[in-house]
Amino acid sequence: MHGKIFRLEGLAKQKVPLLHVVGQADTVVPVEENTDLLEKSYGSLGGSIKVIRKRDIQRKNQIEHIKTERDVMAHAEHPFVVRLYYSFTSADNLYMVMEFVNGGDLFSLLRNVGYLAEEVARLYVAEISLALEYLHHTLGVVHRDLKPDNVLI
Repeated sequence: MHGKIFRLEGLAKQKVPLLHVVGQADTVVPVEENTDLLEKSYGSLGGSIKVIRKRDIQRKNQIEHIKTERDVMAHAEHPFVVRLYYSFTSADNLYMVMEFVNGGDLFSLLRNVGYLAEEVARLYVAEISLALEYLHHTLGVVHRDLKPDNVLI
């Protein structure tokens, strides 16, 4: 298992060099390589931090959904499933420190280019199919929110 689940009060207050915001729905912030947060267990990897407000999770009744997402990412060992390094909480937020996927999401790509060439679309469909097959057959998970926003490239 790659991911580690922690409740570390005060860790969020430590200085972690942040580069910029990547996502819109939740805040996903890439962190520089060699940060102490990631280097403790994984060496010079770099990653991103997904920041989710606890009040939003509660208001949207998403507590179990977020726990499942965290658990799946923590146990997944597949090249097309994002790795979770750590998760921790503060008084107001849940933080998920994960592998940084530099290509952004499929929705943004489609918005920028309009459509994909057939060979590129085949590649993405094949990778998504392999990831879903792994989640379903190996981890017993059915992904119920598959959409371009949730596909990182």
